[in-house]
Amino acid sequence: MVRSSGWKLASDDSRRSHRLSEYAMNIIRFLLLLCLSAPAWAQTANLWIDANGGTCTRQSTPAAYNDAAACASMQDAAAAASNGDAVLIKQGTGYGDQTVTAAKGSPGVTIKCETATVGACVFTSISVSGSWLTIQDVTADVGDSCIGCSPVGIGGSNLLMKNVVMLGAFQSSSWTGYSDVVWDGGSLWSASRPSGVYVCTLLRALPITIFAGTNMTIRNVTFWPMLVDGATQCGGDPIHAERLRIDGDVTNLLIERSTFKTGGQENTAMIFLTDSTGQNMSVKFRNNFLGGDVLFGGGNQGARNTSGSCTGTMQYNSITGLFIYNGCSSAGITLVGNAGPYQSFAPCVAGNHVKNIWQWDQATGCGSDTWVNGAQYSTSALGFDANSGVVSSGSAAVVNAGEATCAVTANGQDIRGYARGSNGACDAGSFEYGASGGGSVPSAPSNFRTVLRMIEQLIVSTLSSIYARYA
Repeated sequence: MVRSSGWKLASDDSRRSHRLSEYAMNIIRFLLLLCLSAPAWAQTANLWIDANGGTCTRQSTPAAYNDAAACASMQDAAAAASNGDAVLIKQGTGYGDQTVTAAKGSPGVTIKCETATVGACVFTSISVSGSWLTIQDVTADVGDSCIGCSPVGIGGSNLLMKNVVMLGAFQSSSWTGYSDVVWDGGSLWSASRPSGVYVCTLLRALPITIFAGTNMTIRNVTFWPMLVDGATQCGGDPIHAERLRIDGDVTNLLIERSTFKTGGQENTAMIFLTDSTGQNMSVKFRNNFLGGDVLFGGGNQGARNTSGSCTGTMQYNSITGLFIYNGCSSAGITLVGNAGPYQSFAPCVAGNHVKNIWQWDQATGCGSDTWVNGAQYSTSALGFDANSGVVSSGSAAVVNAGEATCAVTANGQDIRGYARGSNGACDAGSFEYGASGGGSVPSAPSNFRTVLRMIEQLIVSTLSSIYARYA
């Protein structure tokens, strides 16, 4: 049988098409490898920090690491940097205490670890009183034997603490005198490095105290449980212990999309808000999971002897504990879209209440708030997970229980940053059931194979054109 020339041409075309397809896939593999390996070879900065330091010489054009030109501290690097510079920290765990006082200008100086892996760049402590600085992807670890040591001190202005982890079994940090500060990402303690058991000492057991400052945002931060020796007495009173204390003269403090883990043993409250100096308090909690009690207190060192109105705004939080008012009324409190247990004397005493949902064992009412019948001081009938706030059923009581629109009160998003109200009204609490997308990290395309095939076809078409022209 004699094969026709047409068959031979078709066969040649098929083989050529197959080869071109292989060439295209090899190009795709090379490009993917290039993209995946880029972070390893493309690390450049105007300045570098390492454990031993060097001449601390700034490069006008970002350059690769040079041991001899590295800086020995954050302060040295920040002082040598120009506004807009990037400073990279060589991976390591032997860095000591850092005090950063450099005053920069907009757009500021960014100081970050060369890798975003938690624990890659570890310092003993970081105290920042400078301005226009970003500290990113670092851990501050004062150790588990130092009582009252501060892993992170904040007292500067225009600061961004990005993905900063604070470790130390008995840590205690006070943040005051600050303005325009953001702590975005990171944690207080961790799953592997939890709180120690705080006991009565000369120091109050207060891991973080915030007072006398203006404009602070705490976002996407995990606060792990605080452990306390509940039997310890301090001068006849139980130990004064709270995971977060907001202590007066605070203007525009926003805590949002953060998680306060359950299991804490704080005996005052998990969070304690008090105008102990009798001054301004402007605090908002929005889209948080609150795994414990939140106590609003008046002034006079703990509010036991002060009357008057507490202040604060709570919007779209899931809480497993109680909102408590000690030494003050709730008249100045605004509660919108929250979900949690109800208590007989609060929150429905005074103040502004809009579309909250509470669990209680008796029928009652308060404006547009909703009650779900269930065990006292529990959230079992509300439909969110008591350890995370996650809602896994569309029939949960919190679903569509919030406002018709919450673009302002919930910033239009839930604790994950996902859009609210896509399936009707906003859900009460921190979690929006059925929501997807809207997070800071885009998801991979679901049709990834199709995308690769389109790229392959494009490359094949290009190669075919070249082949036809020069063959």
